[in-house]
Amino acid sequence: YQRRVHGEEKKDTTSTYRPPSMRDGGSGGGRTMSSRDDSTHTVRVTNLSEDITEQDLRDLFGVYGQLQRVFLAKDRTTRESKGFAFINFFNKKDAEKAISKVSGFGYNHLILQVEWAKPSGN
Repeated sequence: YQRRVHGEEKKDTTSTYRPPSMRDGGSGGGRTMSSRDDSTHTVRVTNLSEDITEQDLRDLFGVYGQLQRVFLAKDRTTRESKGFAFINFFNKKDAEKAISKVSGFGYNHLILQVEWAKPSGN
């Protein structure tokens, strides 16, 4: 972006926002949301009780490795669990260990099912 100051052409580098895909000559090097590849480290947990919390899931799965994200599906009205959650691990081996150890595990009088999450249809 160029502007004219006192008859001189000046390059303005302070006031123009350019998206990452347009920076450095427009190389298109920016990432998009859909390019995130964390699905390989995401497990889906089902058969959860209605009163389970995200902290309960962090406590249960955190012993197998560092967690990146915990998403507990909740009913919008009652705020109770819908019975499933997604757990993202930083390390794939940690996720594999959690699947093998927690799947079939009894928790709150229910037998948990844990498997690799399927990629979303976005």
